[in-house]
Amino acid sequence: MCTLGLALGPSRTRSDLLPYLTEFAQVENDEVHSGIAKQLGSFVDLVGGAEYAPLLLPLLEKFAAEEETVIRTSACEALRKIIPQLSAEAAQSDLYNMIQRLVDGEWFTARCSSCNLIASSYSYIRDVEQQQQLRTWFISMCHTDTPMVRKAALKALGDLVLNLDEKVISSDILPIIREVVIDDLDGMRLFAADVCTAFAKVLSAEEFKQIIPILETLQEDTSWRVRCQLAIQIPLLVKNLTEKSVAENSVVPIYAKLLVDLEAEVRLAATSRLDKVVVELKGSETVADALELALASLTNDAEPNVRLALSKTLINLCNYFPPPSASKLLVPVMQSLSQDEFYVVRRNIIADLHLLTDSGPNGVLANLVPQLLELTKDPKWRVRLAVIEKTSMLASTLGGQRMFERKLQNLIILSLADHVSAIREQACEQAAKVVAIFGARWAAERFFPQAFAIYDNNTNYLHRMTCLLLMQCVSQEVQEQKHTQDYTLETAFFPFLTQAFVDEVANVRLLASQTMLKLLPHCKRETITAVVLPALRALVVDPDDDVKYFAIVCLDEATRNYA
Repeated sequence: MCTLGLALGPSRTRSDLLPYLTEFAQVENDEVHSGIAKQLGSFVDLVGGAEYAPLLLPLLEKFAAEEETVIRTSACEALRKIIPQLSAEAAQSDLYNMIQRLVDGEWFTARCSSCNLIASSYSYIRDVEQQQQLRTWFISMCHTDTPMVRKAALKALGDLVLNLDEKVISSDILPIIREVVIDDLDGMRLFAADVCTAFAKVLSAEEFKQIIPILETLQEDTSWRVRCQLAIQIPLLVKNLTEKSVAENSVVPIYAKLLVDLEAEVRLAATSRLDKVVVELKGSETVADALELALASLTNDAEPNVRLALSKTLINLCNYFPPPSASKLLVPVMQSLSQDEFYVVRRNIIADLHLLTDSGPNGVLANLVPQLLELTKDPKWRVRLAVIEKTSMLASTLGGQRMFERKLQNLIILSLADHVSAIREQACEQAAKVVAIFGARWAAERFFPQAFAIYDNNTNYLHRMTCLLLMQCVSQEVQEQKHTQDYTLETAFFPFLTQAFVDEVANVRLLASQTMLKLLPHCKRETITAVVLPALRALVVDPDDDVKYFAIVCLDEATRNYA
């Protein structure tokens, strides 16, 4: 339709297309009416600009009074786009009169739409008397006996509040909210939390203290849906408050009660937003004290999803609480969750450790190392994988080589022999990163002898393949540290490679050729001539076709470029 309007031009769009659409709107077709209403929101330029924008209002007024909710919603969305483009005169005449007709509509659907439009147009209709009349209409619909209209009014009340001054809010709006929170229908009380969030944005700290009793009433509401909605709105409410001391002293205690609510859905909603609340308040000691008991309770929550939500937020909390508060408040929680029966909880504690900023030898991360080491024995392989993925990060942050050798090196060594291939591969990748941190000479002297101890022709051939994969992973690091490459290759790698070339398992021989191909750039010419070429020529006649293929590839590369 927009394309058609663009093709016709503004004049014919006004004279031909709009009358046609108005006539077509008399035919009952909900999907078409909804589509027309949506596109009319982009028609201001197509009819010739703001001067002619009022021509779009009559058709959208009809759609705003339709019985089908989707059509009314589309019409209101289109009107919200058009209203800011109306001139002051058009807003005070055409728009105001349209709202009045909707308010006086015989059917409730028109009045439902009028609630939305009053909130959207209030700041654009600048006549004081008209604004007073708009508030009067709106307040009357907040008290109407028609539930659908009252629900629409309460839903739009938060948007209206954003356009009102404190005096009007105190005189006109607060009485409505005080009535809503004691309404018999929880479907009405649901909207009170949203309105309180809007109050936080427009009221001063002193004025907002009037809202605290309302929040307390919502927190004690008999309907869990109302309490859940409050929990959902708390982060935005705290963000909107300019005076954070009000949030710390008045809102956070209410939020702490939601964290230990009797209903699991409420606890889940509150817990999943815990980091957002703490971030807004910069993790002050007041907040830490208020949340201490709640966090201890959540650690042992009977609902696994609640503990899962808690495990996802803890790392962010550590970064926003002062280090003493983080160690006192959060480390015990993380230690407890690292032993949780639900393996996803245990894995989540590990997943975001790299985000910790307090990661020195005495920081939060250091206090968690014993639990991390215990998790390397976890029966769930994804948990063990999560731990091994953090090894190089721990090595770089927890005190250098000695600390790594004493606490973490054995973790990689054991993971190289894990029965899960993903863990063995990740251990090789982490070993390469550790070599990059501590150097190839350190690796040759202190790490490789232990790592290659699992290479045994009489045990699982997968261990031998892991050693070859480890050589591939660290080869790049060896190349970048040229002063130690000869020592590393000659002493640490080749004794095992020569055994792998004649291994009884074809997969090992195949991987040996692939590994040799990666090591060729780091080998001395005499080593390639004396050791590598004879071994590869033997593999060229291997009975296994795959081994033969990779041996030929490696032999060709060695002969052409390095021999």
